[in-house]
Amino acid sequence: MGSPSSLFCPLSSVILLLSLAACGGGKGNSTPSNVGGGYTLQVSGGTLNDGSGYNGLVVLATLRDTEGYGPTLPWTITITGPGIDNSAPLEVEYQYDNYMSWEWAGFEPLSGTYRATATSLDGTTNISYDFTVNADNTLVRPSPSANSSSNTITLSWPQVANAGSYYYEVCAPASSAEGCLYGYTTGLTQNVAFADLVTGDYLVRIRAYSSNRLSLQSLPSPENVSEYSFSSPVGGDVTSNNYSFNAAWGILDYGLQGPGSTPIYGLTLWTSILYGSPTPNAAPPGNWNISISGPNGLSANFIYPKDGKHYAYWYYSIEPVPGTYTITATYGTARKDVTLIIPSASARLSLPTNISAQLLGNNDISLTWSQVSGAKSYYLNLWAEVWDSTTKQTKYTEVWGGWITDSGTATTSAVIVKSTSTIPADLACDVYVTAYEVDMSSAVTLPSPLPSRADMSENYYGYPLTFLTP
Repeated sequence: MGSPSSLFCPLSSVILLLSLAACGGGKGNSTPSNVGGGYTLQVSGGTLNDGSGYNGLVVLATLRDTEGYGPTLPWTITITGPGIDNSAPLEVEYQYDNYMSWEWAGFEPLSGTYRATATSLDGTTNISYDFTVNADNTLVRPSPSANSSSNTITLSWPQVANAGSYYYEVCAPASSAEGCLYGYTTGLTQNVAFADLVTGDYLVRIRAYSSNRLSLQSLPSPENVSEYSFSSPVGGDVTSNNYSFNAAWGILDYGLQGPGSTPIYGLTLWTSILYGSPTPNAAPPGNWNISISGPNGLSANFIYPKDGKHYAYWYYSIEPVPGTYTITATYGTARKDVTLIIPSASARLSLPTNISAQLLGNNDISLTWSQVSGAKSYYLNLWAEVWDSTTKQTKYTEVWGGWITDSGTATTSAVIVKSTSTIPADLACDVYVTAYEVDMSSAVTLPSPLPSRADMSENYYGYPLTFLTP
């Protein structure tokens, strides 16, 4: 979803901690021992509700000695269970802390019993702990708001049922040297003070936890998490009505089928925000917040980035149920609503085919695919398993992406220039091609006329590239 974000296994969006798990498999039947090597392992699990309409997996673990300390050398923890291939378990590292938690936003958990196995660095000790997950049990997302005064941003949100604590994070704009301020609280309001509250957009994230993270003495069961992210402007033009907001819905076909070969589609949204002055048809200088409400209690949101005249966002896991949708754009106190009606869910673009990739002599990467009738542009992206040394977790993440204009020929192509890309070396990548009814390849030019519908199609799962990135 987003330009782009991916929420269907095996893709995952960039959320706090992510990973890829293959589908299938399960845990063993033997009763595990959770004590060994001087440590005791305890684990609980639950769901992550990030507003995508799709639950991720949360795992909370403690690995402590008799004095309550975590290991000084890293232990590897692998997670197996329903929907996880035993030959490719979820994997993380545990070290130092008296408890740690991880989240896999791109892995939709199934209800059932999972097993966490902790292995010492020298491989001589293996201890395990079984925990259960109810995939239908979620925490409602917080509904935060923010106000600024002097050098302080005040956050507030209503009580979330069954929440034991909340995490807050406020990140200053790039023009500030202050970075992010964060912490945990059991309250419903929080003042976040910066030395200098510069004009700009502050990224805010509020997360609700089942547990009390301020005094976690024993592990909860389950451990559910929910989160809400938004942009809060400080200073600047936050009240002007001198702008236009347009939106168009679309159907995302990515090849998924349900019982009886019935297609399962995702929801796409095309949005455009233009200012009227001081420069006519100017892109917004700030990050707007877009929220979506619709049938069956749908509530989702994303951030429309500044300096873009139009922006595409897509959800793999939100099915475009026929009905009325309200799309709301806000920036400070400025607000506009657009009503969209989806009469029926039927796709208009065929799936991209004949996708290939090869290394050129100068280590550039050449990608080709067959033209999709009706497409005006394509979003190309490479995904790979990358180890995150900070989170101690392998995550399946986008390592390159970009919009390409439809060439108007039977075969379309693009070249990723190695010298100007930041793709890590020695990665076995997958390539995804997303066809789009709207031309998104230029950030400064709007399609004419403005679209009333914006369908997408994407190759299902991925095409393993036949090479390692140089």
